[in-house]
Amino acid sequence: MRWKLLSVSLLLSLLSSPLSSACYFCLIDKNLTDILCTGYKLPESSVQSYEECFNSVRRVFLDDRSVAAAGRVGRGYEEQLKTILNRLIAEVISVTRGVVSTVNRYTYLLTTAADQFKSEAWKLPRASGCIPPCGYQKSGAVYNCVTCKYDGCGFPLDCPIVERTVHEKNRTALECSVDFEIPRDAQFNWNYVKEVKTNSLNLFKVVTSGSDRWFTILRTRRSQQGTYMCEIFDQEKSIVRLFFFLRVISKNQIAEAELQELFDSSLHSDWEGAETKAETEAETEATSLSRLTSAIDFLLTPGNLSQDVFIYITVCVSALLLLPLLCTGIVYWWATKT
Repeated sequence: MRWKLLSVSLLLSLLSSPLSSACYFCLIDKNLTDILCTGYKLPESSVQSYEECFNSVRRVFLDDRSVAAAGRVGRGYEEQLKTILNRLIAEVISVTRGVVSTVNRYTYLLTTAADQFKSEAWKLPRASGCIPPCGYQKSGAVYNCVTCKYDGCGFPLDCPIVERTVHEKNRTALECSVDFEIPRDAQFNWNYVKEVKTNSLNLFKVVTSGSDRWFTILRTRRSQQGTYMCEIFDQEKSIVRLFFFLRVISKNQIAEAELQELFDSSLHSDWEGAETKAETEAETEATSLSRLTSAIDFLLTPGNLSQDVFIYITVCVSALLLLPLLCTGIVYWWATKT
């Protein structure tokens, strides 16, 4: 009786210790551990030691991180993990019951059980994965057999605000839909805050509540502009909140926008035409200048003209340059004579 009380106190102290956080302690029935360590004897003195037995269990199931990795299964499959591990430990008990076993014997049996646990645990379904950017996703949660809890996706409940622009008097339909799976009996609460774009929850007022994921406005009015929030509940627990900012455009605003667009298009077209004309004129001038330069280069290049022709051209150019001077001299002589 004294040994049993001691084993229970040791087990409780180990379970409360941070080092004892292992899949074994999350999944195993406590009474099985007590029975498991009954035949554990120290090799030097053959003295029964529950503490050393628990340490062996902890070393096998905690130090080997692959045990914890195998235990990360999808939601609901932790019960099957418990069944697997309890069965394997019961098999170890059946081998060691009534037999004094050494430390090495226990270590071998526990290691074999841990390897078999990993092999069977990896066959269980994993979580389907997390889909960003928001929402509590039950299908994405993973059971953590080290902490004995579920690891969530870590996303916020609030999704980014989606902007929608609609025309006045037209029909508007908003859908409360997400990419991850939600319960069939989920409840949809639609809320509204007038005019502003916001996700501050204290500003919203409930509009409708029920099983309908759609919110429809048959003839949208300018006064209905604002932010609409859809909150999805699973058994009165909020799992995601979607925000839609609805911008309502009147007919006058549409006409003004179309006129502005037409003006911008015309201005852009005229500017492009002016640029094209300027580019064409510049190209023409450049072409003419290039031709003139080529002609001059041709005339001045030795060998392109014969010697006689070159002399004639030189005389003609000289005469043309002297002619104004000659005319000026004649006019001056005539003026002074008279």
